[in-house]
This record gives sequence, C-alpha cells and structure tokens, in this order.
Amino acid sequence: MKHEELGELEYQAIGRVVRACAEIEELITMFIAEQARITDGTVAILLGQTALSKKLSIANYLAAARGPEIRAQYENCITPMFKEIIQCRNAVVHGQLLGKSEDGHWAFLSVRTEEPAEVGKSVQLVFSFSRADLVLYADEAKKAVELIEKSLEYEGLRILRRGRSLEPHRKSQPKAKPAAKRKRPPRSSRVKSPHPKGR
Repeated sequence: MKHEELGELEYQAIGRVVRACAEIEELITMFIAEQARITDGTVAILLGQTALSKKLSIANYLAAARGPEIRAQYENCITPMFKEIIQCRNAVVHGQLLGKSEDGHWAFLSVRTEEPAEVGKSVQLVFSFSRADLVLYADEAKKAVELIEKSLEYEGLRILRRGRSLEPHRKSQPKAKPAAKRKRPPRSSRVKSPHPKGR
C-alpha cells in the first residue's frame, strides 16, 4: 500500500456517485412524504440528518403498509447494485483514504465496524475500489435515479420543482439602518431670547 492521491478521473467518478446519491435521497424523501401523507418539509424536519440507509428502511416499511401494489412499485426501484452504490458513497465520503494498493485499488478506511471476534478488539472495515469500479458505480447510480423517477412517477414533479424560481430568505436581506436620533444641543449653546419673560 502506497500513499497516493486520487486522480482527476477518480474524483469525477466520485462526484457523480455523490451527486446521484443526493438525488436518490431526495426521491426517497418524496416517497416517504407521499406515503405518510405529509409534506416534504415536514419529513425534512422529522428526519433531519437521518442516514439514507435509515430512510430506505422507513420507505420500505411504508410501502409494505400501503399494500402489495405500492410495495411492488417501490421494490422495483431497488436494483441488485443499489446497496453497493450506497456503500461506495459512504466509504469515499466518510472514510479515510489509506492509499493505493499494488493492484491499483484505492483503499478507504470506513467508519463501519463489525462485532469483534475477541474481547477488547474492534474491527473497522476497509473498502477498496479500482478506477473502473468507481466509474461503474457512477454509471449505475445515474441509472438508479432514472429508474426511481420512472417507477415512482416523479419525473414531472421534479421537472416542475426545477422550474421554480428561488427567492432570497428574509434573513439574508440587508437591514435598513435606523434613523439617527436628533440630539438636543448642550444647555450652554441654546439661544437665549433677547426679551425677558413677562415683557
């Protein structure tokens, strides 16, 4: 294992995987909202930074609860390579790059652990990918996005969302400076009347 930075092609493939997984997460969030009869915004509040794997479990549960038709529709989205795509994304995003092996595979020390075989010893998993692996996962991730959109019939809705104009948040707007208060002149500088009172 030698220490070596990723090349441009590897970074491009990783970027495509990450981008596709973000779109997959958006689609799964939309599915959860639809099946739970709540808005996307409410799902975002309830789930927050919940891992994609957990969201997939929630989506699977809701699909099963809605009946065989919805379950079949959802299961049609989950390709055999789907789990591997998510695993690749988690490894390259959250893992530590260890270097490149002699056979040309990039090794990432993941945050995943396995149950230790001995007391007091922990086991961290290392995932390795060749350039061809990363390109393959990027291509399959793109296909997964298209499949989910088509299977769940979200193509039109996503096009509509992309067409919406973005408005600046009110907190991002510059605040108007408050008008300066007029100060009373010091007592000694006030103009005295030339005529005394009572005349």
